[in-house]
Amino acid sequence: MTETGHIIIQYEKNQQKNRIFKRIIKKYPQKFLKYLGFDYEFIKLLDSIELYSTWENSKIDILMHVKERIDKNPSEENEYTNLEENSSFILHIEIRKSLVNRHIACENFEYASETYFQYRLPSKIVIISADEPKSKPLIMEIILDSPYTITIISLSEKSADECLNKITKKVENNEELNPYDLFDLIFLQFMTSSKYNQAELYEFSLRLVKEAKIDAEDRQEITDLLYLYLEDIVKMEEYEKVREDLMTGTISRYIQDEKNQTKDELMNKIVVNLLKENKDINFIQRITNLPPSKIKSIAQNASLI
Repeated sequence: MTETGHIIIQYEKNQQKNRIFKRIIKKYPQKFLKYLGFDYEFIKLLDSIELYSTWENSKIDILMHVKERIDKNPSEENEYTNLEENSSFILHIEIRKSLVNRHIACENFEYASETYFQYRLPSKIVIISADEPKSKPLIMEIILDSPYTITIISLSEKSADECLNKITKKVENNEELNPYDLFDLIFLQFMTSSKYNQAELYEFSLRLVKEAKIDAEDRQEITDLLYLYLEDIVKMEEYEKVREDLMTGTISRYIQDEKNQTKDELMNKIVVNLLKENKDINFIQRITNLPPSKIKSIAQNASLI
């Protein structure tokens, strides 16, 4: 495959991530803001702006119209008054793996300019990073010695072990997970653990989403999002090994008895069960690495098409 073709496929995958993540955020916007530590009043999600120079394949873009919360009423914890019009702004949230460098800062500056011209609102930039070692405000001078601030939220500062223990106990006790638990499951593989590697945390997320007491729509959305993250959570040279581990680990949860079966038999059962869950051929191809013709052949043999 040509480099251009690879970029387009990665771009399309990123668009899928964006669509799924935005659906989750749209359902729990205020909870997501609180999860990130922001005390803003959510107004609405905005459409992202396409820049000709942006062909990122490792980030998610969220534009939220929010307001500062002013004059908190001490007698009512969640009551706010005097939400002034000029306190309104765009919160531009990026979720990415890479470290934040000057190129990324300049790209965000360009993006903030474009959003201002489209929405006539100032922007605050937040980057949720899987690679940055600590949360911090990053102040850079882009043009004319003008300070420009990006707030970095480091996922590596969160304890995966604590989140995993908390959610596992809830699942074992058949307690319903709240939206904060769901965000923890989405980001679990990017947190720091003293016990598990990234691939193992990813597998825990998939298993817990399947077993947890949550809304069926949330389960489907988060599962699809996690599958799309598979290639992002590991270095490309490790991808085949991790995918192979998942073939006999996480994804084999679909199979009741895998003992004494060949790899082809296991793969056929995985494909059949994914098809029964109404996964499309492109999705199954990403997970199994099988060509579309082989997937269609398995489906035909199973009388599924």
